[in-house]
Amino acid sequence: MRFILSRLLAASLIALFSVWLYNTLWFQELEYSGLDLWFSLRKPEKAPEDVIVIALDEESYDNLEVPMNKPWPRTLHAQLLRRLAKAGARKVVFDVIFGGPSDSEEADMELAEAFGLLPTAIGVEVIQITDEAQTEAAVQMDVETDKEKIFLPYAPFQKTVAELASVKKRTDGRFLRRFARTIHDDERNRDYRSLAAAGANLPEGSLLPDDNDLIWFYGPSRTVKTVPYFDALDEEWVPDAEFTDKVIYVGLALQTALGPAQKDAFRTPFPERGDTFGVEIHATAALNLIHKQWIERFPFEREALTYGASVFTLAMLMFLLPPGI
Repeated sequence: MRFILSRLLAASLIALFSVWLYNTLWFQELEYSGLDLWFSLRKPEKAPEDVIVIALDEESYDNLEVPMNKPWPRTLHAQLLRRLAKAGARKVVFDVIFGGPSDSEEADMELAEAFGLLPTAIGVEVIQITDEAQTEAAVQMDVETDKEKIFLPYAPFQKTVAELASVKKRTDGRFLRRFARTIHDDERNRDYRSLAAAGANLPEGSLLPDDNDLIWFYGPSRTVKTVPYFDALDEEWVPDAEFTDKVIYVGLALQTALGPAQKDAFRTPFPERGDTFGVEIHATAALNLIHKQWIERFPFEREALTYGASVFTLAMLMFLLPPGI
């Protein structure tokens, strides 16, 4: 009897240690590394084409003569929206912050009017405020605080867009693997869906990823169909049919993430073409939602308990097996 009790105690201690270990950032990164390896073995696959990225890329900056250190001209956004409305796009989602007026009131009014031509979502910026008690590592691993500041877009734009959506991402260091959450604005008592959810626009009651589920990546950067902004304005180069009934994501997506652009580019399981810009990850997550294709996991607590129970069972078997087997 004492033999059994001592083994039960030892197995229980090992299981408790394994559950503690499972909750550490180190173990989570180890688990994610295994998943990244699986993705690399799986190889890239073709992404569905009902979502398209229109990229503010180097080619577009050059051809449209937009300085890289200046905001994108709002007259060009208005021109793009008129073109997409004419083409019959289903919805346009901007991974762009329109925080205030530009230096041209006429351009602002032109864009406000263009937002109303078709269903459009623009970003609400969420700034997480941290205190000295939080370590840099904890912040990078998306540890939540109750201190967040929400900045709404320019007021005239709020009146003509179909939806305001959160641009906030859930990062793990330099990696982005998880679906963004809906955020609640206590000050205004309203919710903002993620940009991915805004683009997918699923009916109420649809199946959605749990908090612990992960994005299904189709491949490296630019696996999701991507059209340079400059080309998207040219009806002869890109016919209307390319955009008809498509969800369009518009945002920064350079070929290389250098300088300030690095803050909006993230590592994914496919590093072949460098980091992937946030707008394409939003588009990837939207495709996951539309096609109900993501990596399903148990809730974190259930995973930890299952892991602990498995370790306990394995430890007991090892303790009870006769020597030499």
